[in-house]
Amino acid sequence: MHQLVETQPTFQKTSQNEFIDICGDLIAEQIVAEACRAEYFTVLCDETADTGHHEQLCVCIRFVSKSNGYHMIKEEFLQFQRAERLTGAALAKQILCILRSHKLNISKLVGQGYDGAAAMAGHINGVQANIKLEAPLAEYVHCSSHVLNLVLNAASAVPEIRDMFATVREVTKFLNESAKRRIIVAESLGEEGGRSLVTMCETRFVECHDAILVFHKQLKYTLDALEKIVCHFMICHSL
Repeated sequence: MHQLVETQPTFQKTSQNEFIDICGDLIAEQIVAEACRAEYFTVLCDETADTGHHEQLCVCIRFVSKSNGYHMIKEEFLQFQRAERLTGAALAKQILCILRSHKLNISKLVGQGYDGAAAMAGHINGVQANIKLEAPLAEYVHCSSHVLNLVLNAASAVPEIRDMFATVREVTKFLNESAKRRIIVAESLGEEGGRSLVTMCETRFVECHDAILVFHKQLKYTLDALEKIVCHFMICHSL
């Protein structure tokens, strides 16, 4: 009985991972089938460290899908894979291997989208240069999200914009990081108050858009919550 108790969690974990892998494979097959019907496609990639400090390569594809006579641009996630080497040549080889493993025709690859880092965008040894050796039609385009991020970073050098972002970030962080303060915010919002404040993303300015809109909409309730917190603090420290 003791042995059964020890092995059961491992069995459950293994079964769950196998089930997730099967679901992932089925979804990927449907995405690839749709991309093949579109014939031509582009690849979008980025690499980042996960919580275990391992570099993960994220691969997405973009293509034009036709359905009921309408054309629609689709951008679909394809696969995560650990990146052991981060040179342009190694990453390019890994990306091509992933695309081929999904039976995508490299000769139909007509575009590449990455950030502006030298390892990705370099015209001699970067990923885009190495991939273009095998897919001559694959023109490199600097990722629009990264370009927007760079523009907004530059705009944040303006004191008024910088201070506004800092205020929104600190107020949101202050209210969201405490369970007690979140309760006070919920009371201020009431049943019809709408969404609570959204924590701002530290690395992608484009993700801050929603946070700023919510903060602006909920400003009245946020000020009310802060006043209640100040009153509660003064009462506690006057006792």
